[in-house]
Amino acid sequence: MVTIPADRLKVEDCYAIPDKGAHRAPKKRQNSTLKLTDATGRLMLREKWAAVVDTVGGDILATAIKSTRYGGIVTCCGNVASADLFTSVYPFILRGCNLMRR
Repeated sequence: MVTIPADRLKVEDCYAIPDKGAHRAPKKRQNSTLKLTDATGRLMLREKWAAVVDTVGGDILATAIKSTRYGGIVTCCGNVASADLFTSVYPFILRGCNLMRR
């Protein structure tokens, strides 16, 4: 179980939150695979996630690690896309990110 401090988690960080009104049609989901992968080649990205549970692996896992906040945690429990992980050690050293594998 991953515990995230309440002061570190914001509503805009979560994209699976249902709409407030059940009578309204759900909004179109904004996140897509293209937004979850980074093709710029940058070693670190803007801090976005406090915690990540990844079941895909590959480029999506590498992008999640690059954009995890300071002291964040990334859990990898699957390699559907790829078992390869091409990333640098910068997010782990400069932001203190933890990668848990199960």
